[in-house]
Amino acid sequence: MSHTGQRWYENFSTAECDFDVLHQPTTHPEQYDAALYSGSVKASDQEREHAEAAIAELEAAGIRIINSTATCALVRDKYKTALALETAGLPHPETKLAAEGLPGGKAWIVKPTFGTMGRGVRIFRDREKIEQYVQEQTEDLIVQSYHQGETIRAVASADQLLYCYMKLDPHGGPANVFTGAVRHWLIPDEGLENLATETVQALGGDLFGLDIQRSRDGLRVLEANSNFTIYSEDAEPNRILMNEFLRLAQTPAST
Repeated sequence: MSHTGQRWYENFSTAECDFDVLHQPTTHPEQYDAALYSGSVKASDQEREHAEAAIAELEAAGIRIINSTATCALVRDKYKTALALETAGLPHPETKLAAEGLPGGKAWIVKPTFGTMGRGVRIFRDREKIEQYVQEQTEDLIVQSYHQGETIRAVASADQLLYCYMKLDPHGGPANVFTGAVRHWLIPDEGLENLATETVQALGGDLFGLDIQRSRDGLRVLEANSNFTIYSEDAEPNRILMNEFLRLAQTPAST
């Protein structure tokens, strides 16, 4: 078994398998049975490129990858993710490419199409200000209708919701743990669990970190993350993730 990214496997003592952390392609991919690619907030662009090269090499050798490179490429693109959710009939904010204009509503959230970890996320309630901001940016952006509500991180496979927590931002900004939000652990209800597993299925994934909003008018999927950072300081969620990874490693890849 192999995991590229954060050293979360060190929290476990198991006789079931051996683990390596790969930061670059290996000369012996055949020695591995499965691999999980997990992002790291501290990783440099070069380190991420090396990790992705390692995963691509293992996948080319027929090793079971969680999640596949095709799935990671899909959900890395927030606009394509929104289109896939729309096709599946799953609730999500109205989303447009910034060049297409603004979606409906009185408030909007702007995100880089390929952004991660809350970078470049801005909320606007003034049409002129958002139009000016978009014109000044050089990277690809999406604009989504913004709804007030609670942001929940749900970690799920296609079969089950593994755990979830509410992301609370003390400053009222976009709820992201990398920009100051804190976690409040939740017991999921049936509606949340169904939406989480249906989203993983619709996007062809194995194991996702989903951002789901709960507001007065129901639940909606905000984002899907296929290589989400795993928090090594939380022993119980790590144990749950480890068990699910071992289970998925013995199953065929999603199609």
